[in-house]
Amino acid sequence: MMNISTQIESNISAQLFLACKRLGAIANERSETLYFVGGVVRDSLLGVKSEDIDLVLDGNIESFSKDPQVQSIATIVSKSQFKTLKLQIGKSTIDVANART
Repeated sequence: MMNISTQIESNISAQLFLACKRLGAIANERSETLYFVGGVVRDSLLGVKSEDIDLVLDGNIESFSKDPQVQSIATIVSKSQFKTLKLQIGKSTIDVANART
């Protein structure tokens, strides 16, 4: 079985991968889970560099966005009524959606 995380790491910038890894660790500390989804997964499977970073949070996206640790990594560019966030990390943007149950 392939480890997609290794492929994602080699197909996005080191800065973005580290930021996503740190965000995932914060989510884990909060008993939540953060997943790579969408274009970055597709592009990594195809072996293509990706700037299309989408994440899904299985947790409380509102309190996640207000977490000081999250705010130390990324700037919250926008929040939507549909429980999505747009994060700015350096020159890159990451979209985060709340998992729907």
